[in-house]
Amino acid sequence: MLSQGSVSHNHLSFYRDAIEVALEMGDWTAADRYADRLEDFTSAEPLPWSTLFVTRGRLLACAGRGELGEELRHGLARVLETCRVTGMVRHSARIEEALRGS
Repeated sequence: MLSQGSVSHNHLSFYRDAIEVALEMGDWTAADRYADRLEDFTSAEPLPWSTLFVTRGRLLACAGRGELGEELRHGLARVLETCRVTGMVRHSARIEEALRGS
């Protein structure tokens, strides 16, 4: 439906939600794929909002794969702080969980 000409906010909402569902299901490859699609969709005019969700999705997919390390922890901490500062606290729990596990 998106490829048949849907308004922009539908793309943004769909890819954000698809990333979230993939993370919930533990499908790290799908989370990365949807993050890539969101990044591609906004590549001509990147948005801080979409950059946040792309980065969040990729970092959480890495954490889900068990790719632990200081760089991942720092990335997750930066995204968590951005979520808190911008009032997107409902997107923080999964990051907090990943930080506890890493």
